[in-house]
Amino acid sequence: MDVALWDIAAQAAGLPLYQFIGECRTSLPVYASSLFLPKTGDYLKEMRAYKKRGFPAYKVHPPGPWRKDMEIHSRAPPGRRRRLRFDERSRRRIFARRSDPHRARFGAVELSLVRRTVPRFELAKYAKLCAALDIPICGTETTRGGPLGVAQAITFNAVDIVRADVSWKPGVTGTLKIAHLAEAHGMRCEIHCTTMGFMDMANLHVSCAIKNCEYFELLVPEEPFRFPMKDNYPIDKNGRAHVPQKPGVGVELDWDAIDRTCVEHKITRAK
Repeated sequence: MDVALWDIAAQAAGLPLYQFIGECRTSLPVYASSLFLPKTGDYLKEMRAYKKRGFPAYKVHPPGPWRKDMEIHSRAPPGRRRRLRFDERSRRRIFARRSDPHRARFGAVELSLVRRTVPRFELAKYAKLCAALDIPICGTETTRGGPLGVAQAITFNAVDIVRADVSWKPGVTGTLKIAHLAEAHGMRCEIHCTTMGFMDMANLHVSCAIKNCEYFELLVPEEPFRFPMKDNYPIDKNGRAHVPQKPGVGVELDWDAIDRTCVEHKITRAK
């Protein structure tokens, strides 16, 4: 609902949503964000494919156990301007301690994010992790309480970078609150993908209206997540996402496809 209201308001003003919020930039570099893949070679193949398309970064969602995760990480191909991001999902072993030596080994390939190494509610453990490592710890996209939950993580020094998106942190309003909260504390707010094209375009607008976001996350392969947009993702040959310039979110929805796949809906009218 919140995203729809912002979309309507921006359209009424005749402005793209990012300009209606307050323009900061018109594009961001994209990082390809993997699914869970069965083999180490599958990650490497996908990583190379998106590198060839110009994407400057790739994030691994590793399947576990930790030794297999380390194999994926250690076999990542180097590159002068390429970043490897690692999403460590909820395993209690402090994987990040094993990651430090690979920064030197990979040279310019930087392991820049380690997320959710321990359960998200154990803020004291995250604080210890942040204090022990020079690799930035990024989190909070799944914390409870919206901006209030993120504020707790910042207060505990439990993260170096916060996360938000218009689907999980409620809407454009909640995401902007978190981004501005992070900025006030001198922190980045990296916008998390929503796994649905229209909402990710709303994310792109927010990302281009704030100063403290470095990348646009795109779950890959991207085609299954483009629904319900008719438009392709606006990504150029250099791996940059360009914010739509039409009023509102600025993409066309496939309403026939929406109607075909809809299970239930409700229409409400103001009295």
